Amino acid sequence: VELQVAIHGRLTNIRSEVAAGSNMAVRSGCPSSIGLPQLDKMMSELQGGLLQASELYNDFAQPCAMWDLCLRLIDLAGADVDPLLVRQLWDNLLLQVCLVLVFCMAQSTHYVQVLTVFMLTTNAGMGTCAGIQTCA
Repeated sequence: VELQVAIHGRLTNIRSEVAAGSNMAVRSGCPSSIGLPQLDKMMSELQGGLLQASELYNDFAQPCAMWDLCLRLIDLAGADVDPLLVRQLWDNLLLQVCLVLVFCMAQSTHYVQVLTVFMLTTNAGMGTCAGIQTCA
């Protein structure tokens, strides 16, 4: 129930951002192909009753790039999960955080330059964040 409520809350925030024409939805990872009608439908489905973890994962968390909630749903399921999937979800989450940092710091060119140099020289500890300088 807690995760279903969390997903609904995130969708509510994304819907508000999309309705206001904000680019925050893009920064949060939700694809621009998910518009207001689909968000409304998804929110309605979440309010319709308790959903299974697989439904929450496949129909809501994964399509809307809620990587942290995907990881929590996998943990909740407790089944054998492909370690490569878990690794990909962690990579997606860390990349999403990197992108949000770049967008937030884009106000100051100095911070973007420092972040870019850090990422290029250290590879940011993981391969997926190394290309972040292209977003600055």
